[in-house]
Amino acid sequence: MNTTRKSATHGTGYRPVPAGVREDPWHLHPMARLGASPDADLTPFAPPVDDQDGVGQCTGQAVICGAFTALGKAGTPLAQYPNPQTAYRMARCLARAYEWSSGNPPALQDTGTDPNLVYLGLNKWGCASAKDVLGFGGPCPELTAAYAQHSCDEPTLGEFEFSDDMKLLGQQVVTSSGQQRVDDARAALAAGFPFTMSVYASDDRFQGYTDGVMPAAPAGSACNHLVCALKSTTLATGETVFLVQNSWSKGWGMGGFFLASSGILLQSDGVHVCSLRRAA
Repeated sequence: MNTTRKSATHGTGYRPVPAGVREDPWHLHPMARLGASPDADLTPFAPPVDDQDGVGQCTGQAVICGAFTALGKAGTPLAQYPNPQTAYRMARCLARAYEWSSGNPPALQDTGTDPNLVYLGLNKWGCASAKDVLGFGGPCPELTAAYAQHSCDEPTLGEFEFSDDMKLLGQQVVTSSGQQRVDDARAALAAGFPFTMSVYASDDRFQGYTDGVMPAAPAGSACNHLVCALKSTTLATGETVFLVQNSWSKGWGMGGFFLASSGILLQSDGVHVCSLRRAA
């Protein structure tokens, strides 16, 4: 049964990719054209569940989760946990640079960002580890506290260019709809690639989720959060559901995860396959 409980509001921060921005479609990938795909489970390769708390860095969290998982599945695991906040701040620096024309640039604000800017930053500069930037090697309460303290810090020298081992290449947008989108999502997971998807996360259906298959959001709800899907499962009813890693700590949901109905995937206004590889 899917039950809910009242809870404090967690951070979100997703913004849709602006209209007109060209992205590579998932259907360029051969796996997307192979037809029916088996259910797949990438959770053994995923990083530990993190906790963004009230900071709006869900895009950085979800993209790093997908990258970490894809690289692990490909047999080229990252030795350190990349700092999701670096990815998030880097994307906001890019957004600010695109909008700024003269004088001193405005201070960074914790206002969220779109996943395309996160991927673009990771492609250009790479990403320092959480250990090197904030002093903690992986998700823990101390790292969450550091996120809150440093969410609007200006980048430090070398932070973005830390290591080519953290430089990530590739992402593809899923442009299909209906059953084809469900098939595409399953094909991505079967190929070893997680996918991120935007969701609406401001109602108690999501904020207070504890277990079961989460239904779609109320009609007209605007997506405001980004999460990373790692596993597909076909129910006895024939519906495909997805096990999704959130970034609100292990105390939320099913140890930090939730089961998303196909309806949630179909509502998403931003589904990206994390077909990432480390730069040579």
